[in-house]
Amino acid sequence: MTGVYRSEATDQLWARGAKAGDEGRYTDWFAEEFAAGAVLEARKILVDELERRPHGLTPEQRELIESCYDLRQLDAWIMKLLPRTAAEILGG
Repeated sequence: MTGVYRSEATDQLWARGAKAGDEGRYTDWFAEEFAAGAVLEARKILVDELERRPHGLTPEQRELIESCYDLRQLDAWIMKLLPRTAAEILGG
C-alpha cells in the first residue's frame, strides 16, 4: 500500500497551520501555500529543463514562464518535455 508523501517542508506547513488554530486540518491557507509552492517549482522545472536544450530560452520565453501563475498551463508545458513512455523515463 502506498503512503502519503511527506517532506520536511509539508510538515512545517502543517505545523504552521496548527499554530494558526486549525489543529493541522487541511485549510485554505495551506492550499494557497501549497499551490504557490507548486507554481514556483513548476517554473523552476521548465526553466532548468529548457535551459539545458541547445538553444536555451529567449528573454521573452523566460518572462512568459516566470509570469505564469496558471499551474495547469505550467503542467501542460512540462508534459511536453517528457518522453512518451514510462520505459524511457524509468528505464526497462
